[in-house]
Amino acid sequence: MYHFLTEAFPGITVISEETSKDCDKVTVTDTKDSVDSLVDYKIQDESINANDITVWIDPLDATKEFTENLLQYVTTMVCVAVKGRPIIGVIYKPFEPKQNSSLFWSWTNHAVSRNLQIFPKPEDERTPILIVSKSHVGQAHNLTKIAFGKGVNIVSAAGAGYKFLEVVSGNATAYVHITAINKWDICAGTAVLTALGGTVSQLFDQQPISFGPNDSKVLTGGLLATMNNHAWYLDKFLNV
Repeated sequence: MYHFLTEAFPGITVISEETSKDCDKVTVTDTKDSVDSLVDYKIQDESINANDITVWIDPLDATKEFTENLLQYVTTMVCVAVKGRPIIGVIYKPFEPKQNSSLFWSWTNHAVSRNLQIFPKPEDERTPILIVSKSHVGQAHNLTKIAFGKGVNIVSAAGAGYKFLEVVSGNATAYVHITAINKWDICAGTAVLTALGGTVSQLFDQQPISFGPNDSKVLTGGLLATMNNHAWYLDKFLNV
C-alpha cells in the first residue's frame, strides 16, 4: 500500500504504521479504472496541490487481536488529509462475512459509501454508551464512572476503526480514548465520522487535531468521537 501510493502519486506525503524496504517491485495500474467505479456517485474532480496532501495508512489495525483470531475487530484504514484536515476516509473489514458491506468510505462534501448511507440518523439522546479500548479498559472505566456515574454503559473493544464504526452505526454514542494513540489509527475514522455530521476532538485538550505531514504522529490529549451532543460529553470529562 505504501509503495503503491508513493509510486502512483509522487509528491504526496505517505505515513504508514508499517513499511518495508524489501517489498516486491510495485506495478502501478491505471488509477482511472478505480475512479470509473465511482461514476454512479456523481463525484466531480477536485484539484489539490500534491504538497498539501498527506495519506495516513494503517495496514492492519488491531494487530494483537488478529493474532488471537478476534477478527471482528480487524480493519485496514487509509485516510487522505488536505492541509492537515481528514477529507477522505476508508475503513475495510477484511474478515467481514458479507464482503459487499465490508468497505466503508467517505469523501467530505462529495459522497459516502452506500453502506454508510443506510445507517439511521442518530437520535438526540442522553443515554451514553461509551466504547473504549480493551487495552486500557480499567483506566477508562474509572474515568467514565466519575464523569457519568456508576451506571454508565461501557463497552470495551479493540481496533480504532471498529470503534469509530460502532459510533457511526449507533451501537455506541461515544468513542473515548484516554491514553496516547497513533494518528494513523484515527485519521480514517475521523474522516468518515465527520463526513456524516459527527465530531472528533481531543479529550483533555480542546486544540484541533491536525494530520499534516509535519504534525506529531501521536495524539496525547485523549480522543472523543461522537455523532451527537459532543459538547455535553466533553463537558462531562472536563469537569472530572
